[in-house]
Amino acid sequence: MLPLAHSRLWFCTGIVLVAGVVIGSLMPGDYAEKAMVWNDKSTHALTYLVLALWFLGLYPRSRHLRILGLLFGLGVTIEFLQASMPLGRQGDVADVI
Repeated sequence: MLPLAHSRLWFCTGIVLVAGVVIGSLMPGDYAEKAMVWNDKSTHALTYLVLALWFLGLYPRSRHLRILGLLFGLGVTIEFLQASMPLGRQGDVADVI
């Protein structure tokens, strides 16, 4: 991690952001649709852009590819979980792209 003031707080805040994304992504479909301000693809792009910028700002460039890979894996995992849940959510390959 970069030598930032309050680095533990920055990291924990990032974990809270990730938890919010996971919880929001796995909410039943009717709740998620009401909470969404933009269309589905814009929301995905903005969400993962924010997560990427957050964590890329905490770590040196040598870790950036690993961070992006982990975020990509998170997105794929969430899509698989959405596809397997019977609560009005569905997995979408376009969401991963």
